Amino acid sequence: MGDVKMLAMIGAFLGWKLMLLTLVLASFSGTIVGVGVLIAKKESLKYALPFGTFLAVGAIAAAAVGDRFVAWYFGLY
Repeated sequence: MGDVKMLAMIGAFLGWKLMLLTLVLASFSGTIVGVGVLIAKKESLKYALPFGTFLAVGAIAAAAVGDRFVAWYFGLY
């Protein structure tokens, strides 16, 4: 449950909108890296990647450009 605690901490620091953006960015980056590892190493689906590293990268990206992205996204409607 460490990932849940880490995401709660990110939400406390960045706010709920950027926390959701962090979760989306972490999921996309984790998927891309995971598929790359499966293709490159010919591993089975039992290979586990730690999700906390992707949460950290997503949080850094959300802190850097998240406000502009959220404003752009909500401006579409």
